[in-house]
Amino acid sequence: MMKKSVFSLALFIVIFIIIAGCKNNRVLTAEDKVVTATLNNCNSLPGPELSRCYYDAAFASKDLKLCDTADPNYVDLCIRFIARANKDSSICDNVKSGGISKNNCLSEVANSTQDVSICNKLDYNNLKDGCYQHLALHTKDVGLCDKIINPTSKNSCYSSIFVKQANVTKCSTISDDTISSGCYTAF
Repeated sequence: MMKKSVFSLALFIVIFIIIAGCKNNRVLTAEDKVVTATLNNCNSLPGPELSRCYYDAAFASKDLKLCDTADPNYVDLCIRFIARANKDSSICDNVKSGGISKNNCLSEVANSTQDVSICNKLDYNNLKDGCYQHLALHTKDVGLCDKIINPTSKNSCYSSIFVKQANVTKCSTISDDTISSGCYTAF
């Protein structure tokens, strides 16, 4: 009888440990509950509406895994949003079509994080220039204008910052006469 009681107790403990180990003890946030409800509703929708629903759930949760359930035409857009929302340029490595789409993703993350090092990762000079110019204008860092390759964009960058700084004397340092004149006119 004693052996049977010990065996029953041991079996109960083992089952309890297994059940307790399998249970997810994480408390769902309000956002988690909304996403779960949204995903449950998605499953009842037909074709394109189903894909759009998953896309919306990915946006709401900022969960990269859900981008793969979206319509293939929107996967890269979804990934770009998640990367920007999470301020994580490494997420851009998941862009399916590569090239310009991946560079747009990186540029968007650079702009949202104000991280110049991300601009350096861009493959296209026009996007790098735009990235540097955007950050220069937001930070009022004229040194970022120096990184711009296109002369017109570089001079426009200088002009915009000099105007923001209310520094009319610097307008004379702009090498493009038209942009320099516009700089003076702004004052």
